Amino acid sequence: MLVNKKALALKAAMGNNEKGYDLDYLKLTENRAFATDGALLIEMANPPQELIDEYPTDNSMTGENAYEAYLSKTTIDKIEKNLPRNPSLPILNNFLISKSSSGDKYQIHMTDLENTVNITQRIPEVSYPDTDKVEPFYQEREKGYSVVLNIKKLKKLIQIIEKVQDEKLGIKFYVQENPEKPIVFEFEEPEVGVSIRGILGTMREGM
Repeated sequence: MLVNKKALALKAAMGNNEKGYDLDYLKLTENRAFATDGALLIEMANPPQELIDEYPTDNSMTGENAYEAYLSKTTIDKIEKNLPRNPSLPILNNFLISKSSSGDKYQIHMTDLENTVNITQRIPEVSYPDTDKVEPFYQEREKGYSVVLNIKKLKKLIQIIEKVQDEKLGIKFYVQENPEKPIVFEFEEPEVGVSIRGILGTMREGM
C-alpha cells in the first residue's frame, strides 16, 4: 500500500482506548487514512495505488501488499524520523506498507534513493469505530451552509480562548444564511467572569 507522508499529520487527532475502541491507531486503507479521538473523526485521501509501481524498492520488501493497516503512535514517530527530508522525486514523499511473509508484522519501507529504511510493527488486533460515517454526512453537505475560514485567524482565536478559559468548554459559532456575512462567535464562563464575543470574517475578496 502506498501512503503519503502527510497522512501522518492525522496523529494529532488520534485518541486513547475508549469504550472498547482502540483509538490510539492511525487506520490506513488503500483509499484513505483515518484518525479519531471519539469526537473528532478525520479522513485524508491516499495517493492512487497504481503509483506503487513507480516507487523504488529492493529485496528487503517481502510478503504481500497490505490493503489495510493500523499504525501506532510509536511507529508513526519512527516513520517521521526516517522519512527523506528533501526527496529528489515526488514519489518519495510516500512510503510503502506490506505484510511480512510470516503474516504477523507490517513492513514499512521508505527511501531517498541513497538510503533505505525498513521499519516493522506487529499487526495488532484492533477494534475500530465505523469510519464509513463520514461519507453520508459529506454527501449531505450541500443541504447546509458553507463558509471558508482563514486558518491563521481561527488559530489566533483558539489561542486566545485557551489562555483565558478555566474549563475545557467550546466556542459557539453562529453561521448566517448569507455566506458573505461574518460568523459571530461567543465564549462564556460566567463562574470566572469570562465573556468573549466577536466576528470572524469568511474568506472573500477584499479581506
